Amino acid sequence: MRRRHGRVSTWVPWSGHTAHVGPRYRYRYTVHVGPKYRHQHRPHRARGTTPVPALAWGYRALGTKVPAPATPCMWGGTGTSPGTPCMWDHAGTSTSTGHTTHMRPYWYWYQPGPTAHMGPRYLNQLKEDDSLCRQAQTSGTFYLFHNLSPFLQKVGKKYLVPQLSAAGALDKSVIESELQGSFTDLRKALFVVDSEDSPLLASAQSLLRWHDSHQYCSKTGQPTQKNAAGSKRVCHASGATYYPQMSPVVITLVSDGSRCLLARQPSFPPGMFTALSGFCDLGENVEEAVRREVAEEVGLEVQSLRYSASQHWPFPSSSLMIACHALVAAQQAEISMDTLELEEARWFGLEEIVEGLKREPGSSKQGDGSFLPWFPPKQAIAHQLIREWLQQQTAQTS
Repeated sequence: MRRRHGRVSTWVPWSGHTAHVGPRYRYRYTVHVGPKYRHQHRPHRARGTTPVPALAWGYRALGTKVPAPATPCMWGGTGTSPGTPCMWDHAGTSTSTGHTTHMRPYWYWYQPGPTAHMGPRYLNQLKEDDSLCRQAQTSGTFYLFHNLSPFLQKVGKKYLVPQLSAAGALDKSVIESELQGSFTDLRKALFVVDSEDSPLLASAQSLLRWHDSHQYCSKTGQPTQKNAAGSKRVCHASGATYYPQMSPVVITLVSDGSRCLLARQPSFPPGMFTALSGFCDLGENVEEAVRREVAEEVGLEVQSLRYSASQHWPFPSSSLMIACHALVAAQQAEISMDTLELEEARWFGLEEIVEGLKREPGSSKQGDGSFLPWFPPKQAIAHQLIREWLQQQTAQTS
């Protein structure tokens, strides 16, 4: 899956090329501007505003009252549901060093317990009503982040997201020592925590990342200010308002009727295979994006497709994963893989899928150093697609 919003397309000479001008052909007539290029050429921040690794907390529906942080704070923050994140800026004196810090901790939280007035309308009011938002900030327990990595505690074989009150110390090592845990990369954390915590962690990190990348107005270059809820940022010089956004991504499980096609990229963990995926291009609908991605990546023509489900995914920078099943003709199922994007793509039979779903990443390695195929964990929507295909095949054969 390659990010396409940074791509500069060149004109494709359609006349005289109708026989072979398809999605893959058009794709090769482009110049790719990747993340590294964009990072090297992004505008530099003003002197004195170099970002410092931020701490962040998140909030669960546990009803535990939390005291204000021990250090002086400037409050501003939001919301109260999964998907209604809350942020507070923090600038104060570190209890561990005694020096003034200019860190930007963020608080991501969730309203304690269901109440009579807790509903979509109330949650929307929290985004817009500063006073109501600040009232809601008086209780809760919090998630803790450092450099966009959530804090986890390992208890036996399980990983738990601790129920924290507001922390006073801002030193990473002190926090890890006192709380007996560690800050864990989100890609790992999402697959080891329970199903209640994983979507909250994903939403929290996405909001942190969005606020960090929208501190300046794209029209004026002036600093933007978030509202009390953290649900938007405003440039007072131009009047422009910015809201968090997600990029649509199609993720497709291709089948020829009796097999399903899975692939892997070089960056994947050894042995992991998953469904094909890619960003929607500007002007495309979902159906067009699915057909183009399948043609580009494996050279197959989709005959029909159906929608399955959707999921928010925080990578690479907050995506809306739109999951689909696609059918190709069994007589035209020869794979022509795009080697620039994929390391391997192949068909899997029913028995291979059953075994792969049972297999844990840690048990995938064989004695000769190779790895048996394994699939994304159940928290990922790709796992759901594979399960649905398996259920359909089992029903047909029974």
